[in-house]
Amino acid sequence: MKNWLRIVILLVGLWACGSKEERMAERAANNTPVRLVRLDIALFASPLNNTSLLDSIKNALPHAYKDYFQGVLRLGDPDREDFVLELAGFRSDYYMRQLYEKARALYGTDETPFQELKKGLARYHFYFPSRPLPTLVVCLSALNYAAAANDSTLFVGIDMYLGPDFEAYLAMHMPAYIRQRRKSEYLTAEALRAWLITEFPPPSATPTFAENLIYHGRLMCILEKILPNQEDYLLVGYTKEQEKFCRQNIRNIWQYFVDAGILQSRENRDLARYFEEAPFSYGMPRETPGRTGVWIGWQIVRQFRKKHPDITLDSLMKINDLQSIFLRSGFRP
Repeated sequence: MKNWLRIVILLVGLWACGSKEERMAERAANNTPVRLVRLDIALFASPLNNTSLLDSIKNALPHAYKDYFQGVLRLGDPDREDFVLELAGFRSDYYMRQLYEKARALYGTDETPFQELKKGLARYHFYFPSRPLPTLVVCLSALNYAAAANDSTLFVGIDMYLGPDFEAYLAMHMPAYIRQRRKSEYLTAEALRAWLITEFPPPSATPTFAENLIYHGRLMCILEKILPNQEDYLLVGYTKEQEKFCRQNIRNIWQYFVDAGILQSRENRDLARYFEEAPFSYGMPRETPGRTGVWIGWQIVRQFRKKHPDITLDSLMKINDLQSIFLRSGFRP
């Protein structure tokens, strides 16, 4: 009886610790100020002339305006004397105006549609307080990027989330397996994943397949902690059916990797087949979605965290020996 009582007390203690951390994270989500700039509205709804508008953007985003105009829009250096002509052309372009009108119809003109994204960044700052909290810039990317980041800014191209059947995506022959994520419910997780990749680059230039599993798995474990209200399929960028298929076939997917002998492979071909965008995973049934390496890596790191609950997210990301995480997880689906 005493042993059972000790077990119950231990379980209640563990639950309370977890709840306390979650409550603190939620408090941070609601109280940490995250700066958001609706650059899409500023560019297309502003009454300012192009010269004054460019100056106001430089003042508002001194560390980001060059990356936006040069990197995201690919319009060139905004410090050029004649750049105001480029800006004028961009603002008056018929197709850009169409993108703007469609985006405004879906996302309005204020911060309301991006509250969960702001909370996700605030939770991220709670778990990693020594790391920068970026400015969130909602913008049009001219269909170049869904999300992009520099050291202090996260750009979210809302023109890449206008619905899977949006005519521009069809006209540019965007593959169906990518178009399925071109809707608003995927925006938050994809944007935060882009930020995490910038913050936590791969520790090795030539990782093994197993190390790549752990690298992506760690990012997914952060993502699920900073977006606790999002379903798994949204976090990983699958449909509900695809994520269900992976759960039901986890043993078969894992066994394929083992039997193929690729866990210690450093071949770019092997990494590309199972970690990059694809309509399905090479060598597996056609129902198997792409990026199964990301999904399996997530399950491995999840299991590692269950076996080592004392290791915080911050400590987890400081472990450079990814192979040790792989081995210590004891993953055997």
